[in-house]
Amino acid sequence: MLRIMIRVKDKSKVDLLERYGTIIYKSPILNLVTLETKDTFLNLIGKDQNVLSVEVEPEGRLMPV
Repeated sequence: MLRIMIRVKDKSKVDLLERYGTIIYKSPILNLVTLETKDTFLNLIGKDQNVLSVEVEPEGRLMPV
């Protein structure tokens, strides 16, 4: 599973992205959504009419002491 950040054109159509995965966060101010999805859906999400950009969130790693 990937966690991606998506910039959308219209926030009222964000719920349509649920067909690709689980919406984790919707920004109340920005047109930004965080979605947890499978990597097979990444191309489909990028081609969606409402999507402006898609970024994969980097995984955090602990630094050795």
